[in-house]
Amino acid sequence: WMTIALLFTVLLSTLRTNLTRTTWSRGVREQRRSTKLQEKSLNALIKTYIPERFRLVASPSRFLMESGGAAEHGSERSLIETEDLELVTVLFCSLDKQSVCQVTDASEYLQLLSSLVSNFDCILQEPKYAGLFKVENVGHDYIVTSSVLTHGPEADDSHQARKQDAVLLVHLAQEILTVGNVTDRVLKYKVGLHSGPAIGAVCGKQRRFYRLFGDTVNTAARMCSHAEPEGIQISESTHALVLGSDIIAEHR
Repeated sequence: WMTIALLFTVLLSTLRTNLTRTTWSRGVREQRRSTKLQEKSLNALIKTYIPERFRLVASPSRFLMESGGAAEHGSERSLIETEDLELVTVLFCSLDKQSVCQVTDASEYLQLLSSLVSNFDCILQEPKYAGLFKVENVGHDYIVTSSVLTHGPEADDSHQARKQDAVLLVHLAQEILTVGNVTDRVLKYKVGLHSGPAIGAVCGKQRRFYRLFGDTVNTAARMCSHAEPEGIQISESTHALVLGSDIIAEHR
C-alpha cells in the first residue's frame, strides 16, 4: 500500500506540474494574442495621424513613447519629417460665420457639427472618392486633398491624373454642400479650392500628426472665406485643371 500511495503521490505531483505548465503556456499565448491585438489597434490609430509611407518610427509603442514629450527641454533632437509636393489640389470647407452665430447653445452646436462631419466622412469613404486624402477636420473646418497625399511624391503627376483629382474634389464639394446645407439645419457650409505646391510634414514632440503647409492651403482657405454662402469658389489654377470636364464655373 505504501508503494501505491507513493506512486499516487508522484503521479499527482506530475499532473499538477503539467497543469501548471499548461496554464502558464495558455497564459503566455493569450498574452501574446492580446499584445498583437493591441499592436494592431495602435497601428490603425497611428495610420489616421500619419500616412503609412511617412511613418517616423518602426512600431506603434515607440511612436507613442516618442510622442509623450519625454525628450528634455531644449533638446535639439529632430522630430520633423517633410516631403515636397509639386502640385496638390486642396478642398477647404468651412461654416458660414453668420450661420454659426445663430446657434447660441454650445451643446446643440456640437451635436450639429458632429453629425455633419460624420456625414462628410461617409461621403468621402465612397469608392468613387478612393484615393482622396482627408487631412483633418479642426473645429468647423474640413480639409481634403488630391491623391498625391495618399501616394506621396511618387504619385502619378500627369496632367490627366491631376485633372481627375481636381474634378473629383469639385464633385465631393458639391455632395458635401448638398448634405451640409439641408433646409432644416441652421448651419451652412461653403467651399474653396486651390491647386499648387505644398509641403507635407510631421513635426513636434507631442500629438504629432501629418499636416499640410504652404500658401496653397492658405489660398484654398481664402477661396472658402470669400465664397458665397452654400457656394463653391475655385481659384484660376484649379479652374485650369477642370477645363474640359463636366464642371461649369462662372468668373467672379
